[in-house]
Amino acid sequence: MTSTTTTTSVTSTTEPSTATTEPNFCDPQAVADTTAFTYVKKIDTGIPDKVLQASFYNGDADEVMIMSFSGKARRFTTDGAPKGEVFDVPPEALPQLDGATYDAKLQRGLLINQSCVLVEVDPVTLAVLEPPQQLGFGMSVCAGLALGLDDNLYIASYGTDELVVLSRDGLSEVRRVDMPVQVGLTGFDGIALIAGSENFLVMSTAPDARAAIIDPLGGVVAPATKLGLAEAPLLGGAPMLPDAVLTLCGNGHAWLCEAYDATCFDYAPDDGDKDACGCLIPQ
Repeated sequence: MTSTTTTTSVTSTTEPSTATTEPNFCDPQAVADTTAFTYVKKIDTGIPDKVLQASFYNGDADEVMIMSFSGKARRFTTDGAPKGEVFDVPPEALPQLDGATYDAKLQRGLLINQSCVLVEVDPVTLAVLEPPQQLGFGMSVCAGLALGLDDNLYIASYGTDELVVLSRDGLSEVRRVDMPVQVGLTGFDGIALIAGSENFLVMSTAPDARAAIIDPLGGVVAPATKLGLAEAPLLGGAPMLPDAVLTLCGNGHAWLCEAYDATCFDYAPDDGDKDACGCLIPQ
């Protein structure tokens, strides 16, 4: 999103039973961009494989899916309470699962491993819905995945230090962003679409843990800073080595999980909680 002020006319519908008025669509340009998050609490996932590497928020079920590198998964409420026992990620997404996101348009989870194989799954059971797809375009060690408001795939290519943007079908390259040069991040290792925004929260893990906010073209919205400091975009407590980053459109929070522990860190948006799930459906 840009800083341009947009006036939006919203048609509303009224539910007779509740007499509440709700917009029948969401205009992302009418939702303020979050540019900073503040640490709230730590969550113990109870996942026995303490290498948390992939996650997504299912806005339709209002729940979080956390998955490990070797293929263990568990569902959670947005408060961090488990919604079931640990279960297995399908073998089609393994080995080396290292990224995930939620497709709100098709209501499915998207998983990616370090070999850049994309797998589309049921967002609750993780049952495979489409044959696995090997992505190309010179990517190396795919380590993060997001779906933009433009319905394009945004992929962290750790091995080339690039953000690679592909069409949703994975067949066409849209653009590439040199992350060290353009964003100031090396070791690009995670990406998540920010709730109600076209911008992305991006993470690095080498030589240290940093976060930044960028727009779809790689333009810097919030400069890269070390985690755990009193600086945007992530203020306060932080994982030693973050991975499995996600944002929750139901309340606007961001979660960062430990790459080598079973815990996740919950951050609240500094501009207040917001339900922006309707803004994340590509048109």
